[in-house]
Amino acid sequence: MTRFAWLGGAAVVAAAAGVALLSGCALTPRVDYHGLADAARADNWVPYALTDTTIAIGTGEALGDKLSLARATPACDETGCEPAIAAVAVPIAFDGELLALAPRSRPLISTEISPTYWPDSLRLKVLTVEAKDHTLEAITAVGTIVTGAAKLGGMRSADEDDGVELQLPLIIDLADAKKALGKAQPLPDNPGWTMEARFTDRPPGQAGFLARADRGRVHNALLTSICRPLRLELKYGETKTIVTVTVRVADPDWLVAIPFPAKGSLTLHPLCGADVQAQPVTRVTADKVAETLFAQVEAVRAAR
Repeated sequence: MTRFAWLGGAAVVAAAAGVALLSGCALTPRVDYHGLADAARADNWVPYALTDTTIAIGTGEALGDKLSLARATPACDETGCEPAIAAVAVPIAFDGELLALAPRSRPLISTEISPTYWPDSLRLKVLTVEAKDHTLEAITAVGTIVTGAAKLGGMRSADEDDGVELQLPLIIDLADAKKALGKAQPLPDNPGWTMEARFTDRPPGQAGFLARADRGRVHNALLTSICRPLRLELKYGETKTIVTVTVRVADPDWLVAIPFPAKGSLTLHPLCGADVQAQPVTRVTADKVAETLFAQVEAVRAAR
């Protein structure tokens, strides 16, 4: 029995209408964020993984649109590599803390959410949201491929002296790349090679982004990883930088809040970022070429 039970039928309708009017423009889905392992877990929580990144380096053309993951040993020196090498940032599920969206109810307004995930993952692909009787259109991911600088250090002429061999393909998770921030780390599967990394953007906290630990401050938006430019420098022995690559990566340590529209859709990009549209839109089919490349990188990564 509601608190309006003592009123007459007309009064109940009038009171309910009044609350709806008061909520008016504030009629948007509301959620709380938890860690999936939190003790307060409820059956209606929706688990999801933030997007992380793995960086694939292989042979290929500029912009990474023809990246090859076939085994190769290009010769590299200060002038570049022969054959040329390419890089691409590939979305993967963050293997740290899993988050949970908990629908929050208000007087006469309820929030319902139902997820669709990328295959074999808890990364959100489609999130259908309903606030009271107003259904928000699906949050649909599109399959655009996000690449970094693909032609690394230029391409050497075939008749030049042989340089140092670099064993490809390379699959470097962002978590491992971060260990090389300000301190050289061994390059996987390449004895004598090291890598150093640095982010070339403004510190996210100064730019207004949210640290993952502060997720509890958000209730009217979907939290997703931000994009950041990462520079990798590959060196052999005591020589100067031989290969440099810059890629845009999804960093799950820093989040951006994408507001839920009152009615419409949020279109998530596979790696990071989203487009907010106030009206219903036709779902965009994921780019099969991009999905195929992502699957190939995942297969190589899993075989390491």
